[in-house]
Amino acid sequence: MKFYDDETYIEMCRKAGEIQEARGYDVGDFFDYRTGTIIYGSEFDNNESCRSTNAIWLPRLDQLIDMLTDRKEIGCVYGWGKSATSWSVVMLGVVMELNHSKRWDFEKKKWVRV
Repeated sequence: MKFYDDETYIEMCRKAGEIQEARGYDVGDFFDYRTGTIIYGSEFDNNESCRSTNAIWLPRLDQLIDMLTDRKEIGCVYGWGKSATSWSVVMLGVVMELNHSKRWDFEKKKWVRV
């Protein structure tokens, strides 16, 4: 299921006032508006519909991650302390461990089976 079709995600976004206040209007942003999802900057967007107070911003995963990049605890999410330098490192580590039972050894700079 795509995030913009997920009724739970849409409702969570609707009720997350802090997130709605942070919304931008970048081409490719998704908004839920009474008639369905509108992609900002697309041929279906008249620019006013997304700027409506009734439009709910549906941040993409990369936008949610960007909201966290200033935090010092980036590696702590996965228990790596300061070794994890970006969310890409963390997410790749999660995928490799869950899908392939491997974890990155930061000292040896290689994947090891767990």
